[in-house]
Amino acid sequence: MTDETHRSAAHVPALATTRMSPNLGAPQKGRALVAGIDPEGEELICRALRCAQIEPVVTQNVFDGFFGDDETTYEVLILGGDLKDIHELRGLGIQLPILAVLPNAAVETRVEALDMGADDCLGPPFATAELVARS
Repeated sequence: MTDETHRSAAHVPALATTRMSPNLGAPQKGRALVAGIDPEGEELICRALRCAQIEPVVTQNVFDGFFGDDETTYEVLILGGDLKDIHELRGLGIQLPILAVLPNAAVETRVEALDMGADDCLGPPFATAELVARS
């Protein structure tokens, strides 16, 4: 983790409110930070979120998504990769709902994600409708 990511949780943007989508003319349900997902999974997840009027904001490094230059706000974090990131985010005081996208659906992996602080988790295979519903 870089020095920039050692900022306090006070620098984490507040949750966004529902707003109108400039492209669709329909209410946006908000933004989802999508982090640490492999490229194929990322494309699938982003497509499903857009269909549900949830704007995906993609980053490979979850900490860049929270402590980057802009002040983007999110309603949910959809996180792949290292489960230890969940524990670190919770340690920084980040209370944003976290949906962990797991590499497998084993009970041990799901329990580990929940113990680390994830609010929910999905392992393969999963339907995109289920991902959106859990987001």
